[in-house]
Amino acid sequence: MSKLMEQTESIQAVVRADYPHHGLGSPRSLVCEKCWNEVFDTDAYEIICLKDDYAFEYTRSHQEIQTAALAGCNWCMFIMSELVKFSGAKDQVRVKFTGIDDPYSKIATPKGQNTYHLYVYGRSSQRELHLFAYTHATDAAAEFVTARKLQPNVSSDSAIKQCREWLSDCASSHEQCPKPAASQLPTRVIDVSPEGSSDKPRLLETRGQRGEYLTLSYCWGKRHVSFLTSRNIAAYYEQLDIAAISHTLRDAINLAKRLGFRFIWIDALCIIQDSEQDKEKELSSMNRIYRDSLLTIVASSASNVDEGFLADRSNDDLEVLVNRQLADFGIGMDESLPSSPSSTYEIPFRYGNGFMGRMFVRTDCYLGDLLEPVNRRAWTLQEQLLASRLLLFSSHTLQWRCRSRSRNLDDSLHVPLYQYGFTQPLVTEKYELTLNADDEGDGDTMQKREAAIWKNWNDILYQYSTRQVSLSDDKLVALGGVAEEFSRFIPGRYLAGLWENRLCEQLLWACPAGPCPSRPAHYRAPSWSWAAIDGPLRPGLWDLVSEPERRRTSLTAEVIECNVVLKSQILPFGAVKEGFIKLKAARRPGRLCFFEKGPMSNPEDPSGAFVIWEDNEVWKTDGHTFSQKSTLAFPRADLDALGQTSKEEVECLVVGKGSSGNTLEGLLLQRYEDGLFRRIGLFHGAEEAAFEHIKQEEVTII
Repeated sequence: MSKLMEQTESIQAVVRADYPHHGLGSPRSLVCEKCWNEVFDTDAYEIICLKDDYAFEYTRSHQEIQTAALAGCNWCMFIMSELVKFSGAKDQVRVKFTGIDDPYSKIATPKGQNTYHLYVYGRSSQRELHLFAYTHATDAAAEFVTARKLQPNVSSDSAIKQCREWLSDCASSHEQCPKPAASQLPTRVIDVSPEGSSDKPRLLETRGQRGEYLTLSYCWGKRHVSFLTSRNIAAYYEQLDIAAISHTLRDAINLAKRLGFRFIWIDALCIIQDSEQDKEKELSSMNRIYRDSLLTIVASSASNVDEGFLADRSNDDLEVLVNRQLADFGIGMDESLPSSPSSTYEIPFRYGNGFMGRMFVRTDCYLGDLLEPVNRRAWTLQEQLLASRLLLFSSHTLQWRCRSRSRNLDDSLHVPLYQYGFTQPLVTEKYELTLNADDEGDGDTMQKREAAIWKNWNDILYQYSTRQVSLSDDKLVALGGVAEEFSRFIPGRYLAGLWENRLCEQLLWACPAGPCPSRPAHYRAPSWSWAAIDGPLRPGLWDLVSEPERRRTSLTAEVIECNVVLKSQILPFGAVKEGFIKLKAARRPGRLCFFEKGPMSNPEDPSGAFVIWEDNEVWKTDGHTFSQKSTLAFPRADLDALGQTSKEEVECLVVGKGSSGNTLEGLLLQRYEDGLFRRIGLFHGAEEAAFEHIKQEEVTII
């Protein structure tokens, strides 16, 4: 531990011991005289508090800050806690405080003066900080600082009351949300409070009955004997043995009863798990089941069905929770995020002609929804997208989400976590799936509408690809409900995860740089479908959506024929047995090569591959660069998965021109048998001259 770190810990220990009144009294008592006069009791700070586009800064010596911190100044203690993260000694310290909006202020809830931007400069380095604030409801600053302290008691009577109020408010005043109404109940539901025996929940066969019901979205984990089977269904119609039911399912039944509802649908208890016929029948109604439910309970924090989700949340530091989730999820920490737990500091808040209140600030209030255990599971994405209202029992608190707004229990601050390298927050907003398919308008309006539909689909497909399926065959089925909804807006057939409309462009899906995806051990989808790999992907229309005024490719390939054979005719958006696509395009053979050294040599990352043409002689010059006698550039090769081929021979099938318009891109194929080919990746950056004398031909890919 550094000497400076030891000094700071000593300061905090002294303050806790010598200043028992810390945090009490007037706002003036929270900071030292210098901070009060030069920072907090100033017009400039008032402007910052009220979030105008303004910034101011001040300079102090390191010794002044340390002395004031020892004397009990909350603000100097906070600055000291950041200075320990600098390297090297500091003489002068410059602090810049700004109210200029940052990305967090746009996505944090509730809306208000709850996020701020701060820079701390040392001699040769700086730290950029995001401050997250809350205050008490009775404080004078509460009108402006609208966030409140995190509330971990997710199943208290007051929490249940809040849930009812959220639902009532949504039903009565949210124009974007569907009004609660009795709908046809699923084939079976759990009757949590049967007439005449309200304390004995049971399975109910609805036989077309109508009513309001809830649904549950959760992680299965290991299978449990309490799931519905053909052997116990008769007993479940009589009564459920609540004590024997898995903890998460038991919590959901009890919660439904406390919320005042009679019916809840839980897949494990309402679908006969050892009947393929019953599973197919119920899966074909999955989009309707979640879409028509009044409310979906999400057991976000539970990694398996035996954990439950109603226990009070831990008061662990939020940043510790984030780090634990990140490590478990396998995502590297963004360098801009806190690297160690932070404390909460109470400081003055100035508003309106010098009036003062208080707010509590800290630097680590991030919590990524996609880091929750439930959001690693593929099935739960469509469950949450199709639902109109969500009640999320997250790792830190209770959350409400509908088509109109997001709220935390008692209005604590919720700040979605940004992942390094992405411009979008990790948390996926609820994509609007109720676009009016009958809208008519001018060409520009219709073009924007089409781009919006494809953007929704691409974003969902990317998020889905990062999730896991326990059973390989579920890869297409678990997104089938969402695909069925999109079929109202995208014309043509759904072909193993791709749409017949704009099919050529969708074939150009790719795997982003990083750990390479894998292919399943057994056949699941044609090689040209994204469903044939396990791992993150970038959809083929990604660039078209981000730059709608420019097509990603100028297509040269033509789809002659495409077809898939479904495993079940009642699941048109589900699993397939086989499929093929026949394209008319230019094809040229080549050889696959890899860099042996340098930045592209990661064995888990195949992005260092490239294609050389068979009529070129190639040799190594210094161990990691290559030269060729031809003037044609090497096309880059992006492989779908490592270990999928031991052959060097490949075929480059041109789909169209790249976004620059000067090079060609397309599918990287290998011969299979009987004149058929399989996709193993993409190539891009090929010069047009490499294909200028090659005629188009029909090529069939399986």
